[in-house]
Amino acid sequence: MLLSAEPSRLSGPVPTVEDWPKEFRYYAVLRQAVVEARLPLFVSRPILAGRKLLALPELNTTPMVLLLAVLSTPAYVIADTLLAYTAGFAGLLWLRRRYGLGPLPWAFLFLLYFFNGHLVAHMAVGHSMWAAHFLLPFFVLGVLELVEGGRAGTPVLLALVLFAILLRGGIHLFAWCVVFLALLAFFNPRRIRAVALALLGAGVLGAVKLAPAAFLARHWQAAFLSGFASPRDLWAALVWIRSAAEPQHGGVFGRVSWWEYDTYVGPCGLALLLAYGIALAWRQPALAGRAERGLYGPMAVMAALSLGDTYLVISMTPIPLLNAERVGARLLLLPLLVLGTIAALRMQGLRPPPQWGRKRAVLLHALVAAAVAATAAGMGAHAWAWRVQALQSLLPARRGLMNVELVPPPSPLAGTDLGYVAVVALSAAVSLSGLAVLAVLHRRRGAAAAR
Repeated sequence: MLLSAEPSRLSGPVPTVEDWPKEFRYYAVLRQAVVEARLPLFVSRPILAGRKLLALPELNTTPMVLLLAVLSTPAYVIADTLLAYTAGFAGLLWLRRRYGLGPLPWAFLFLLYFFNGHLVAHMAVGHSMWAAHFLLPFFVLGVLELVEGGRAGTPVLLALVLFAILLRGGIHLFAWCVVFLALLAFFNPRRIRAVALALLGAGVLGAVKLAPAAFLARHWQAAFLSGFASPRDLWAALVWIRSAAEPQHGGVFGRVSWWEYDTYVGPCGLALLLAYGIALAWRQPALAGRAERGLYGPMAVMAALSLGDTYLVISMTPIPLLNAERVGARLLLLPLLVLGTIAALRMQGLRPPPQWGRKRAVLLHALVAAAVAATAAGMGAHAWAWRVQALQSLLPARRGLMNVELVPPPSPLAGTDLGYVAVVALSAAVSLSGLAVLAVLHRRRGAAAAR
């Protein structure tokens, strides 16, 4: 429904709404690469910045792109998004089984992960790389395992998740996850080794996406724009449904459209987050040994970085990728999901005091169920407001010219063109070697377990 101009027919997005023209250009050259069995190194004209296509970290490079040989771009976007959703649903089921979540806490998590305003609004306006968001249940599961003490395989899980996020083009989400893990290590020094292993593994596996991006650096215009400009904007982003026609908001350095602020969870959803995530923390641990306390510091810092122009501090540093985030407001999403997961775990374990009696306990359960139902209704209304069909009538049409195609590498190769081709080849070898090592280690561990 969200990605279709005609929801009843699942027709897919159109190449004239906001950022969808850029996505259609990406998929046009990827289709050419698949059909002609060519490596998409250079394009005839820049799509985002520069003509070195594989230097664009937001490019979708999952094996799913092979379907472009038989699917139109709108149909492919729907199929690709549904597959990412299916993977995310499996991750949420894994989280449910791992912590024994009941129907009500799990329903709350399902809504929070898959229907929050941030995801819906970004996907609607053509940020298809935000489909990597569906992989975040696996990331949060790894984070929970880390603060609980972790297993030997937890850094590997996190590295694989970050690699998958990179493959899907979720470079922004990757950067937020890296920031969160760095903060987790800072607030939990005993987890430094595990975090370092996870980030090293992600760097090796993701070399094929990260290394070529160096050739984009001099073209990338990433001037910082804004975080949440005021408490009023933050409140509205969380609890009010506003359309894509909402006037731009911002601070000293720039203004952004509402989809950059939209983090809708609804009034009841926010109440559940605050009540079970924070207010009732003294009564019931969410994790064994109250390990969730190790997450409050990272969540608080990331939430603070989303406010005003505070992220400018990081944006001005020479740290690659982290200094490329232009909108600080985006950083609120990850702590919101982690807090929601803690809230769901506490909701599962918290029981009314014995002195309350059966009637009051039933009433409390009914109130929580009603709050979850109200959250579902609100998120449904928000999703309807942000369907592509509505955006077509609210936003001015963009030019949808597909005048871009793959071209052969310059001949002779020299300078940065030669360096780019060499880096693509070498980084691909590094990533494949990393995958091979993990496969061998997994096979050995399985053989040892079988004995």
